[in-house]
Amino acid sequence: MNLLQPQLSYTIEEYLAQERASEERHEYLDGQIYAMAGESEEHGDICVNIVRELSSQLRGGPCRVWTKDTKVCSGPTPKPYQTRKGLFS
Repeated sequence: MNLLQPQLSYTIEEYLAQERASEERHEYLDGQIYAMAGESEEHGDICVNIVRELSSQLRGGPCRVWTKDTKVCSGPTPKPYQTRKGLFS
């Protein structure tokens, strides 16, 4: 019997490809993919209000406000030949 072995580590490219095909949201941290919890309607309302308020305060300046569904990478920027690490959320 052939059982699929779980992959021990994923590349950022593999994570992003899986995320595009998934209906659920995930986070990526140092090669691992973690499922994220869903949100309540109230939480969604709070997020919309925060984005609206921040956007109005930052209007005309160099900063931007992004929604919760925008992928960001935090941590040091690696050299192209290195394995990328950091948090994608």
